Amino acid sequence: MTDDVLDMNKLERCDRILRQREYDRHMKRLYRQKEKTERVDLLYEIDELSRVIESMLERRRMREAAKDTCLSWKDIFMSLREESSLSSAQHAALKKQVHQCQALAQRMKTWVLLNDMPRVALNGRVPT
Repeated sequence: MTDDVLDMNKLERCDRILRQREYDRHMKRLYRQKEKTERVDLLYEIDELSRVIESMLERRRMREAAKDTCLSWKDIFMSLREESSLSSAQHAALKKQVHQCQALAQRMKTWVLLNDMPRVALNGRVPT
């Protein structure tokens, strides 16, 4: 009977060791799977961030290229101010011309009214 008890104790110890080994293998398998998944996720994130960086660099290159061809706001302001003063001068010149034309028209009206009627009376005996 002691042999049976010893055998049973041995079997239980062996069974416990086997279960522990099985548990360890299972945990190591899970750990390796987790490592693989994290690696794949990190590679995907690297790829995604590389694309983001590339698009940002492209936009930066475009801005720098556009900066060389664009005018500064000061240049635009100066140009608009010059155009504004030019159009104001043209407007004033046109207003002056309108006043001169109106004065000329008034003088012509007066001349026509003054010269519309004959100053001398016509003789009724003149043949027509």
